[in-house]
Amino acid sequence: MPYLQIKGLIPDIILILSICYTLLYSLQIGMAVSVFSGLLLDALSGFPVGIGTLSRFLTVTLVGILKGNVYVRTLIIMTVVFITTFIKEILFLLIHILFGTKLYIGSSLLLIFYKMLYNTIFSPVVYFALRKVGQLFHEQDQRG
Repeated sequence: MPYLQIKGLIPDIILILSICYTLLYSLQIGMAVSVFSGLLLDALSGFPVGIGTLSRFLTVTLVGILKGNVYVRTLIIMTVVFITTFIKEILFLLIHILFGTKLYIGSSLLLIFYKMLYNTIFSPVVYFALRKVGQLFHEQDQRG
């Protein structure tokens, strides 16, 4: 997705989709999206397979556990994405450290902040698109 890239950063669409699916529909759907798309992304990323998937999965699970306490609105979605991007990225760093992968922590912390901002700005687009698709399917079910 180079057309979404700003100074080398791209939004974590898999994380955003997983969070939005979890908040709009169910934890099970969010978990499935995070695992299947995460494994595919991990396989293509060059990092050990499962590291990104595990960090997204744990983050989405946390969102699902807390879902009952959240009234889903755009500002809430943006706040949840901002906070969970931080959690996911810290988990990602910790899992890398556990596996002995060499990372540059100093520059990673600044990148985490930029990712948090970019994911937050991008999240309403994904949220409204998923909501619209859900409404279209619901309308089609009522007709058929």
